[in-house]
Amino acid sequence: MCSWRTTARDAAIGARIRTRRERLAITVQELAEYAGVSPAAVRLYEEGLTPVPPEQLLKVSKRLSVMPGYFFDLPLRSAPKPKQRVRVTRAASPSELIEIGNMFLSVSDGQKRRFMLRFLQRVAQDEAKHGFGACSDA
Repeated sequence: MCSWRTTARDAAIGARIRTRRERLAITVQELAEYAGVSPAAVRLYEEGLTPVPPEQLLKVSKRLSVMPGYFFDLPLRSAPKPKQRVRVTRAASPSELIEIGNMFLSVSDGQKRRFMLRFLQRVAQDEAKHGFGACSDA
């Protein structure tokens, strides 16, 4: 028996992967090679039979030229816009992005996910406005 459970979200993510891949005329084989998985794994992702691990979702989104949020159909228009442009003082490492992605994906409640996004937006706004952490760890 499999140790994971798939959800309607997994099926929706898989459908968006397939639609975007086909729109860009990318083969399953090409996407699999780029993501570092087998073609069978890509087919399982697209069918929604296997959850896409965050590491692979980041690679897939890069190859398909979309942000990872594309697969979750996030309502970007309703997100509050910062009053100031956010200045990045230090780029996040791939492991930090994967950790954030894993934590976000572990939350199934949509309301809690929206809260997490609003929280991060407010932290970024405070950073831009007040300059907190401008000289933090390198």
